[in-house]
Amino acid sequence: METGALSQTAPDLCAEYNGGCHVHADCNQTGLLVNCTCHSGYQGDGFSCQPINRCTEEPNGGCSDFASCSFTGPNERNCDCLPGYVGNGVQCLEEVEPPVDRCLENNGDCDPVAQCKDLHYHTKTGGVFHLRSPQGKYQMNFSQAKKACEDEGGALASFKQMGDAQQLGMHLCAAGWIEGAKVGYPIRFPSAKCGDNHVGVVLYRDPVDQSSRYDAYCYRLTDVSCSCPGDFVGNGDFCNGVLADVLATNSNFSIFYRFLLDYSSSSQNGKNLVEFLSQRNTDVTLFVPHNDGFTFNKTLTGRDLEYHISTNHSRRSFSELKHHDVIVSKIGFNLTVTHGNDQNTKLVNRRLLLDWDIPAVNGLIHVIEGPLTAPPPSVSHSSRRSHHSSSSAAAILVSVFVACVVGTVGYYVFKHKTNAFRFHYFRNEDEDGASNRVRPALVSIPNPLYDGSTALSPPAPESSQEEEPPAKPPQILDLDQ
Repeated sequence: METGALSQTAPDLCAEYNGGCHVHADCNQTGLLVNCTCHSGYQGDGFSCQPINRCTEEPNGGCSDFASCSFTGPNERNCDCLPGYVGNGVQCLEEVEPPVDRCLENNGDCDPVAQCKDLHYHTKTGGVFHLRSPQGKYQMNFSQAKKACEDEGGALASFKQMGDAQQLGMHLCAAGWIEGAKVGYPIRFPSAKCGDNHVGVVLYRDPVDQSSRYDAYCYRLTDVSCSCPGDFVGNGDFCNGVLADVLATNSNFSIFYRFLLDYSSSSQNGKNLVEFLSQRNTDVTLFVPHNDGFTFNKTLTGRDLEYHISTNHSRRSFSELKHHDVIVSKIGFNLTVTHGNDQNTKLVNRRLLLDWDIPAVNGLIHVIEGPLTAPPPSVSHSSRRSHHSSSSAAAILVSVFVACVVGTVGYYVFKHKTNAFRFHYFRNEDEDGASNRVRPALVSIPNPLYDGSTALSPPAPESSQEEEPPAKPPQILDLDQ
């Protein structure tokens, strides 16, 4: 009974001054013993309790290395990203500069006439793109993801590049490999299902097993799209028009082009040639000598220039140039292709091809090491045939005329020899004694076919009428004409 009475009469030690415990401690009494426990957020033995300062108790209070930690109460703090960084303080990403459209400067390094589109600027991802395996979601280990990015002309994105993409607007709830064998994804809006309401780049805890399978986040620096207009040919990095324009804009062809302009300004044939190279329906192969192949005093005539051009509708690519192939030039003379065992070393008229398959709207250009010299002109087939025909006609006419003259003379002689034989007067023996008689006149019977056959006939009396002029003799073609 005394023990019970004693317990009932034991004083409440915690009632006064919290039992001697700290004001931020809990007092628990067991019999005459007092136990002091510091409140949450405080630390000490209970009799002395100090507020926990996370900014000093933890490295930077558990804030990002790019944040400042501010004590706000026991075991509480604020993390604020430093200037130039953005985030929630626990994760601070370097603030990305708003992308500048690279097409505004030098047309994005596209051809001047190409249409340039900066995908970094227009897609708002800073060059980062999400890549998934053709087999489906989460099918690539680390090495496969790295190769997949390389096959796309890029590389695995770095954490900073992922942060830039997230700030610019990239939001994907799909885990993917990034540089350093890390796995993460960019989140712009808090979601309990994605990143546990975390905003920024959600990273999986390191280290990640590199055989694990995820998607990939790749970065491609040269994400500028270049495309040529419809009336040009090329890949956007270059856009070529007609052959004349390509010659005018390529600095390696300036000497050949200068001769072409000189030819155009000095003759109608030259103007026609430039017009031919400017027509879109032309389709030729043009062998252009490189500037370095011209000697100091080398000049090209109009024929030389046209010798570098194939006949129309004869475009030949480099792969189509076979050994001993013949290409007819615009002046009609052949260009001969040769090469040895090396299919990449080809020559045209013993001029080495330095570059090839430069496209134009109306043909192909192959660059040769030096200029060609055209063979000397020869008589054209049409002129030769015309001259031959004229000569033949003249020869025939002369032959006919001579034959007629010879025939006429021969016939005349033959006829009159015969007439003289037939109608020659022979004296009889009886007449020998009659020598004193008057001899009859010899009579010539003229051939009616030859009015002029009067060799044996007496001269006709002169007529008072004028004779008709002789028929005009046949004209003989003057061979000198």
